[in-house]
Amino acid sequence: MNRSNLLTEENPHLVSGEFEYRRDASAVVERLLTVTGLRRAQVELLEPGTHQVARKVEPKSRAIGRTLVRTHVLLGILGLVVGLVAATALVMGGPEMTRSSPLMTFIFVPTLTMFMGLLMAGLVALRPDHGPVIKATRDAVNEGLWTVVARCADQRQADHADRVLSATARATTRSL
Repeated sequence: MNRSNLLTEENPHLVSGEFEYRRDASAVVERLLTVTGLRRAQVELLEPGTHQVARKVEPKSRAIGRTLVRTHVLLGILGLVVGLVAATALVMGGPEMTRSSPLMTFIFVPTLTMFMGLLMAGLVALRPDHGPVIKATRDAVNEGLWTVVARCADQRQADHADRVLSATARATTRSL
């Protein structure tokens, strides 16, 4: 299952760049809009001292909630199905312990794999890969730097944004 199919966010990929001067950051914003095909709503220019950086980097918290529900339902069911298939295989031709106790096998294995699916759903939905981008952006604005954040719809767009930002930025940070 492709991770992007699980995410309901429009722009799940983040790329940020740090700049010392507003004119450099503004020029990169214009370049991002013309070269990469990003829309204005996908590009954020944060000035030094900006408050609530995380909210500006990830403004659509409602989409994150939908992603939480969607990933947990899909990966929980997937884990349960995998567990049922594995339990069937174990009961039919596994070790003596699983063949002699099919009820316990059908209780334990699917439960375990369902919880593994739910744990994976939490990992996918909570987007730990966004943490470094948010931290770098927060650190930059607190140090008096201008920061440009591009919220990209796919990897291709993120690659383009990364190239544009890397050309002139003091430092760049990117999510997966």
